[in-house]
Amino acid sequence: SDLKLFRVTTEKKFQSFITDIENLMLGGRIAEVFPKVLVVKSVLERILATGIITEFDHKVALQCNGKNSPLKISRKIERNIEKINEILKKLEQLDIIKLK
Repeated sequence: SDLKLFRVTTEKKFQSFITDIENLMLGGRIAEVFPKVLVVKSVLERILATGIITEFDHKVALQCNGKNSPLKISRKIERNIEKINEILKKLEQLDIIKLK
């Protein structure tokens, strides 16, 4: 009876899983994204000083060396991958990183 109640009333979406699948299926093929910073560290610090990016955005950008995946970055910084993906998209729009 509890199992029936669970099946009827609980929404069965896995939000964090959906983001992982989107990363894996980039462009309709299995892919791993490795973001790489496009600006030197001193320029990145100036961007931070002007307030264009936050301290956390800066911390994420420093991890973008072309070898760390978003999942690895999220584990290093100890934040969820959805937040990391949002920041990576923001940094890419600002032409600070390139997702390759």
